[in-house]
Amino acid sequence: MTLPFIPSTPVSETWSFLTDVIKTRNGTESRLSLREFPRIALSATFPLVTETQRSQFTQYLINNASAIEDVPIWPYLGKLTADSSGGTNSISFDVSRVPVAVGDRIAIVNDRTGDFQSYEVATVVSDGCTVTPNLTGNVTTAHYAILAMESIIEGQPSNRIDTITQEYTLKFNSWTEPDLQRPGSAASLTTYDDLTVLDKRPLQDKTERIGILKEIFDNDTGMRDVVAPYLHPSIVNSMSFNARRQTNPEDFDYWRLFFATIRGAWKPFLHSTYMNDFNLVNPLVAAGTTIVAEENGYTDVLL
Repeated sequence: MTLPFIPSTPVSETWSFLTDVIKTRNGTESRLSLREFPRIALSATFPLVTETQRSQFTQYLINNASAIEDVPIWPYLGKLTADSSGGTNSISFDVSRVPVAVGDRIAIVNDRTGDFQSYEVATVVSDGCTVTPNLTGNVTTAHYAILAMESIIEGQPSNRIDTITQEYTLKFNSWTEPDLQRPGSAASLTTYDDLTVLDKRPLQDKTERIGILKEIFDNDTGMRDVVAPYLHPSIVNSMSFNARRQTNPEDFDYWRLFFATIRGAWKPFLHSTYMNDFNLVNPLVAAGTTIVAEENGYTDVLL
């Protein structure tokens, strides 16, 4: 069954990997990846303008409270580029905007008529895909193709209705765990010494936190002592990036490949701090191989 309602914008999508981070007393870490592919959570708000819409929406939730259904991932939609007749099995669209793979679910939606259809992707071609079973009705360039996922509706408190604006917010959790990478993607990653390099520049709202664990002992006698068991400080950088998926779908392919490669918080990677961490005495010149920098600990990091 397909969710037969269209949300307002924005729609948020979250990828959740599962990594066990095992930290010893001195700060040394071991990491175990427990999930090869991420689970996807989708949060969307649906405007319910009339009492009839609200009644239909509420009844739908009641009837499908425990059902596994095909939920369109609305950010991954694209107009059909050609008409297809009912009884055929081929639909045409931009596969960089609707990143389907064999075995995925795809929704065909006409937002004007309310027509919703759902199919399984049989094959993927350069300009669309074939589906199974065959189309139950005609589809035109007025329809959208939307990547869908088998999902369940999350219960309270994630779902809520705003009684003033008459908008209902729902959260969906994927029942399957699809591969992030888009078939046919030409995205690639830079590596150095077998480590992935994150070479995208972040937005300006970057923050950095430095943590040093301190343990204070008083031995119940008033004789106090301070111990710092970590071998090195914990440095946490928080960064935001802009992925221009609508204007440049290939840019989003990069992020899909990046997270599929490092598998969430499992594998280490390299990235720039984008801070003035070094004082260059002699910078690198053309055809040169050596620089001179003045900074404590510079031999422990990479340029």
